[in-house]
Amino acid sequence: MKSIETYGTSSVGAFGAGKPESSYYFKPNEVFLGDQKFEDEIISTGSSSLLGNEFLKKFRFIMDWKNNKIYLNKIKNYPSKLESFGFAYRFIDHKAKVVLLFNGSDIPLKLDDEILSINNTNLENLDQESVCKYLENRLEKNRDSVDVRVKREGKVLDFTIAKKEYL
Repeated sequence: MKSIETYGTSSVGAFGAGKPESSYYFKPNEVFLGDQKFEDEIISTGSSSLLGNEFLKKFRFIMDWKNNKIYLNKIKNYPSKLESFGFAYRFIDHKAKVVLLFNGSDIPLKLDDEILSINNTNLENLDQESVCKYLENRLEKNRDSVDVRVKREGKVLDFTIAKKEYL
């Protein structure tokens, strides 16, 4: 079974971010939820026990509260794959910060790097409206590589990072 380890915080909630921790993405041959078998799915570990949007976006689902059941009807049938630039960022105090890294990749970024720009789009001095706009319309979406400028320990560094298929 192929797997990839990550380190950092994978989510930020209403009361802040969790502590950085190791987690894994892996692709088993099959996964069972109750008596239902799912094949070719990517599963992640960590402090959360949530299924996640990547899994659920392939289904129409009905929640039967009375009988305590969930019915899933597959609407998309495509193989699961994990593609990434090897890092994740979140906006913390209106600043884009690197919060998660894929271990074992040759990614030049480090946790807590402040991202100043992605593809020459300035991410400094953002207001709440701009943060929401960039969260909704990710600058790296539909790209095979990104140019990232970061500030680390007072130094400004430039990197070009290619998207990679991890699983």
